[in-house]
Amino acid sequence: MLDEILKNNLNERLSYAVMEDETYRLLMKNEMSILERLKTIPEEYIQLIDEYAEAHTACSAWENTLAYRKGMLDCAELLRELFLSK
Repeated sequence: MLDEILKNNLNERLSYAVMEDETYRLLMKNEMSILERLKTIPEEYIQLIDEYAEAHTACSAWENTLAYRKGMLDCAELLRELFLSK
């Protein structure tokens, strides 16, 4: 059930929040600057960097998913304790 809630709501809400965030926009600008500089190095190095970036991104994304799920479960437990203790 938690997966369905995440799937239906997280992407839409997160996309809006991310695009409105000034820090995110600055980080993205820096990323694009680095990408332009990467265009000057040999293709074989770019492929290796791409592989590393994909692996790192996948790991970070999964870590964030786990943290979000843990937070949702902790929130549910807290609400359960608050309402059941009355």
